[in-house]
Amino acid sequence: MQIDQKIQVLLNFYLSIRPQAVVSISQVPTLSYALIYADRSPQLSRTHHVLGTVKKYQLIQVLP
Repeated sequence: MQIDQKIQVLLNFYLSIRPQAVVSISQVPTLSYALIYADRSPQLSRTHHVLGTVKKYQLIQVLP
């Protein structure tokens, strides 16, 4: 997948800590970041903020 330089910098910043796979959004700590499929965003049970979309993925921050 080709990612432009701005997106690469954002991903490196937000995902600088070793990413962990989770089964459910409830496993993601508040104020943490996650990459999700864009079509799943409206279905999430937790409040979140979409920071950006790349192809079919969204970078979100889980809110309190």
